[in-house]
Order: sequence, then structure tokens, then C-alpha cells
Amino acid sequence: MTIEQAIGLGALVALVVGIVKKAGWVPDGYAGLVAVVGNLAILAFLDVSKALCSVPDAYCPDVAAVDSIAGVVAQLGALLLPYLAQLVGSLGAHKLARALIPKGTKLLTFKK
Repeated sequence: MTIEQAIGLGALVALVVGIVKKAGWVPDGYAGLVAVVGNLAILAFLDVSKALCSVPDAYCPDVAAVDSIAGVVAQLGALLLPYLAQLVGSLGAHKLARALIPKGTKLLTFKK
């Protein structure tokens, strides 16, 4: 595998940058810098794995499998992220309503 073929790893970096940007962990205007750092980390991983594969008795990581798994994780994350945000928001609203309504209170009482 060459460096140009590591598409799954790049997609995973893009997903992670999007998540940390939405969560507010990265200030405005710094998402590009975080993406560059992530992509440089991927390049370093690819260089180290290429160097390890050239040594005769060293462990040679399967970069194609790692890239494939990273691509699948990125696709699943992009697919499930909107639903996860909806579920977390719904759970938070439910817990807030439980905390605000005292126990034993009947919300709707119908008198005959």
C-alpha cells in the first residue's frame, strides 16, 4: 500500500475532527490545524510501517487492513452520529423532566 491509498485513515481523521469541532473541544478556526496534525500522524504511521516491513525479522503491520477498518469505522460513525446526538439529547431531556417533576405528582387529574 502506498501513501496515496490510505483513504480510510483520512476519512477517520475527518470524522474525528468533525466530532471534536461539534463538541466544542477545538476553538473556532483551529479545526484545519487539528486535521493537519492528524494527517501528519497518519503519514508517520505509514512511514514507520514501511520501515518495519523492510527489516527482515521485524513485525510488519498490515496497513491495508488497518486502512480498511478505519474506513468502515468512519462510515459507521458518519452514519450513526446524527442518531447518537438525537438519543443523547432525548435522554438528557428525560432525565431533566424526571428531576423537575416531584415523585407522586399526578400531572393530569381528571375529576368526574
